[in-house]
Amino acid sequence: MPDTLYLCKGESTRIGAKFLDGSYLWNTGDRDSVIEINGVGTYIINVQMETCVLSDTVHVLDPEEIIEKQIMKYTLCKGERFYLEIPLLGQYRWSTGEVTRIIEISKAGVYSCEIVHPCGVFVINYSFEFLECDCEFYAPNVFSPNGDNLNDYFRLLPNCSLQLKILSFEVFDRWGEMLYNINEGDPSMIQWNGKFKQRLLPSGVYVWRIKYEYNINSRTIQKIQSGDVTIIH
Repeated sequence: MPDTLYLCKGESTRIGAKFLDGSYLWNTGDRDSVIEINGVGTYIINVQMETCVLSDTVHVLDPEEIIEKQIMKYTLCKGERFYLEIPLLGQYRWSTGEVTRIIEISKAGVYSCEIVHPCGVFVINYSFEFLECDCEFYAPNVFSPNGDNLNDYFRLLPNCSLQLKILSFEVFDRWGEMLYNINEGDPSMIQWNGKFKQRLLPSGVYVWRIKYEYNINSRTIQKIQSGDVTIIH
């Protein structure tokens, strides 16, 4: 039997074959060498030949269900190339003019494919969006925590629209003593007021380090970024 068999909706077909004088047992409970099926699923036959058992499996699929289960929207990183493959055998006509089963995607937009199959003509549309995945933070190099409501806090701003998770954020003095830290949260939580133990720190250069992560296409990317900032009064 073939490994994979397509069954058009509402149709039935016969699978199996006579093999010498063996005794047959399907996972459906049937004992004939050939059975008629009218639904999708996995069909397994075991043939007893004296002390030997032969087995074969066929996966019966509905083309319409395959198309319906396709992921229609994709988010990719800028500069990333993606190879889009139609999961159904047939003749292909893409909106790009290509006629192959696999096409390369490098630009945002909607890609449509018409598939001519023995079970009918199917049309599937894929939408691609490209994002800036190299997410980093913009950081000021100076702030003045003097209470005049102008540039009183040190903040970090992401340069992308992805959802970022802060794993840790720390500020150190020149001797390596930790002055401020956040263990987990979102970027809006980073608002350092230039104080350590409730006392305003003197003018000078301080080092910061942030560890964060974000998800893109079901994969998690972790990064570490560091820099320095100067307090002036």
